[in-house]
Amino acid sequence: MCGLFIAASLLIHHYLLTFRRMEQTISITVSGMVQGVYYRQSTKEKALELGVSGLVKNLPDGNVQIRATGTADQLDQLVQWCKQGPPHAKVTGVQVEKVAPEVFMGFVIQREAR
Repeated sequence: MCGLFIAASLLIHHYLLTFRRMEQTISITVSGMVQGVYYRQSTKEKALELGVSGLVKNLPDGNVQIRATGTADQLDQLVQWCKQGPPHAKVTGVQVEKVAPEVFMGFVIQREAR
């Protein structure tokens, strides 16, 4: 019985590691009228809906930056959503860059230090 438990534990561990390797991290920079229109909050809601972890923050130049970790399919869906954004946003550009893998706990809105 103990051997069966160990075998099952190793199998689960293998699948978790395999799943983790399928995840990737991207950086998304969104330009246009994307501050003051609930872009960050809406991004957080969409990311959580998709099962993506990461962060979103306003940049001093008026853009919004997102770092997100998920599967290729999850990230593709997030990028497609970013091209439209929430109802009052006017997105003029979305730049996507693959970056070094990062592990996030959930999805957070990063606010500027005051």
